[in-house]
Amino acid sequence: MTGCDSDYGDGDGEGGLVCAIITMIILTIGMAKEISNKKHPATKGALSRLAPNRTIEIEKLIQQTDPSFTFGKFTSFAAKVYVDIQLAWCNRDLKPVRHLFHDDLYNTTNIQIAEKIRQGVKYTYENITVDNCYLTAYQRSNDAEYLTCYLRARMIDYQTDEKTGKIIRGNKTTMWMLEYKMKFTRSLERKTDGENTICPNCCAPLDIQYGGVCEYCGSAVNASEYDWVLSEFTTLRPNSVDEGIQI
Repeated sequence: MTGCDSDYGDGDGEGGLVCAIITMIILTIGMAKEISNKKHPATKGALSRLAPNRTIEIEKLIQQTDPSFTFGKFTSFAAKVYVDIQLAWCNRDLKPVRHLFHDDLYNTTNIQIAEKIRQGVKYTYENITVDNCYLTAYQRSNDAEYLTCYLRARMIDYQTDEKTGKIIRGNKTTMWMLEYKMKFTRSLERKTDGENTICPNCCAPLDIQYGGVCEYCGSAVNASEYDWVLSEFTTLRPNSVDEGIQI
């Protein structure tokens, strides 16, 4: 994810999350009224066709097999994931959020962090506000389900040279609006607020929020078997594909 112009996790090296100190985070989740097709000042308008709001329809579909699922809880979760990953990127340490990533995205993001360190470039996001988040796409396979949400955030975004501290892109005053599609996946066996899971290695109660590892034996776990994990994270662009509902 990026505050500038690139996808996060697409392997282009410029799609990393920003590295910075987030000075203020405000989460206000609601139904989106507009979306845009690229980064722009927060006052500019948008095109909703790029990510249709299917919240009600998708919620009903998931509740057929997972009655405790609600879009309100999920969108709040998605917004928190967004912020937590930003903070982890800021600290150049993904360990605290390992459990939020699908393996492929986690590995790609680590490579991106290493590249930014090599380049000596720091990203800064300030005054982050997540002000819209809704469900836009849903797919189901034989053993997994995939849920995509639209998320809109506003922030101040700039880059600095790590050695000199000089701003090399952006500024400290402009508030930008950015839009994302965040795709999550989980095992079909997993249900909202289900019973405690058991570690496959030591059989101890497993808290998947404990950094993606068993807190008793230290073995790594596949978080997607137990809860939603982020598998794709891209900025919304004019060529973004609407995946719709496929079950």
